[in-house]
Amino acid sequence: MWQPPEKADALHEIHAYQLAHGYESHLLTAEQVADQVSGVNPAAIPAQGAIWNPGEGWVDLPSLINYLTEELIGYGAELITNAGKASVISHGGHVAKISIERHDAIAVDAVLVATGFGVPRLAAELGVTIPDATSTAMLIRTRPVETGLRAVLNTPRVSLRPAPDGGLAVDADWTTSHIDLRADGTYRVPAETIDELLAEASDALTGAPALSAAAYGIGPKPVPGDGEPVLGQLGGIEGLYVAFTHSGATLALIIGELLGYEIITGEQHPLLTPFRVSRFR
Repeated sequence: MWQPPEKADALHEIHAYQLAHGYESHLLTAEQVADQVSGVNPAAIPAQGAIWNPGEGWVDLPSLINYLTEELIGYGAELITNAGKASVISHGGHVAKISIERHDAIAVDAVLVATGFGVPRLAAELGVTIPDATSTAMLIRTRPVETGLRAVLNTPRVSLRPAPDGGLAVDADWTTSHIDLRADGTYRVPAETIDELLAEASDALTGAPALSAAAYGIGPKPVPGDGEPVLGQLGGIEGLYVAFTHSGATLALIIGELLGYEIITGEQHPLLTPFRVSRFR
């Protein structure tokens, strides 16, 4: 990860913060990056250098979701897709069933509301306010490309990581201002924005390989209002829980484990204390 030249102090502050928390962090020069991390163009790195976190990795979410879904079905679960809008029905202060637009209602003992950017809306229907800072984001998947990159890059103008098919996953925050929401609810981004983002990605790689988009997706990126995850019981209804967070790729597995503990035992897990909905009262 590196910062623009005018933010050299910020880079050193991030590095110091990581070290203070016992997180493996190395501040490298451009030449050292070229020696340690293959595929990175040293000419793209400013004079203050870059932070390298060798213990980090990345997850291909479609692969992870498919793997976990197959495991869940193997345990006897039922997967219902394309069911339309769902809502929670309670009785006597406890969840009773889920009403689904294109499926029969399902009787339940517990419900986990994990509907991404839809969480604040559903919570509001239940009388619970969850501040929302959801934004719109675009992710490009490139066609396969010859590169030695085996690390995640976070740079001032582009973030990228290798994908299982030999391509790259590419995005950047600055593209948000170029995304238009159409009247029919779909999104549009100018071709020039895609080309500019791919050019930024190419410049960060050794040899500046030509990159072309195989596909791209645009949609809401769930972000709670204060930036922190919202986890645990939702409102005063027993058996009703919520998971609303940014960076689900990073946090989903531990969130599932901790919420699973709460749902099964009925006891609150201490690690979730700072992230409960009650902090917004």
